[in-house]
Amino acid sequence: FRRRLIVIALLAFAVSVITGPANSFVFLYAQNVLHQSGVVTAAMVVGAGVAGLIGLLAGRWCADHLGRRPTGALAMIGLAAFGTLAYAGSSATLLVGYIMGVMAGSVFAPSAGALLTELFPTAVRASVAGWWVAAGVVGAGCGLVVFGTVADVGNRFAMAAMLTFLPATLAAALFWLVPETRGKEPEDLWPPGS
Repeated sequence: FRRRLIVIALLAFAVSVITGPANSFVFLYAQNVLHQSGVVTAAMVVGAGVAGLIGLLAGRWCADHLGRRPTGALAMIGLAAFGTLAYAGSSATLLVGYIMGVMAGSVFAPSAGALLTELFPTAVRASVAGWWVAAGVVGAGCGLVVFGTVADVGNRFAMAAMLTFLPATLAAALFWLVPETRGKEPEDLWPPGS
């Protein structure tokens, strides 16, 4: 299962390159760069909560009806696009980008969670989850360093988002290096004797 594990770890790394800085810098950006009021920021968080619930429901439906791979790949691209939009330079783009980015992340979660459990037998599933988390931590750290370094040069948050998030979308193609699990019993995806 090493090949599948490498693909899953690379996906976790790439997603976290996006989500680490997209989530970590957003409130600093809202307050210190855009000088957005606390009321607008609070409304943004409430809107994101509603969008997150809608995203989870949509992600579950899409993963079960369209497939884990296309749902995960499209959601990953959405994460990068909406994350980039959030840092585009105005309160309106921040509001829309943040709320839709949370929705995209919520769409991503059911398909990624299903792949983690369906691609691997029970004997190695906990190890796979551990590698997913470890790769995500490293990815978030790398994303924070790249984003922070670029943004620190004259408050160039839009440039930082483009240079950090958009290249990570290329990893969405990795979904096609693992089998589609929708509609299949997990045992059918594992080699005999595993």
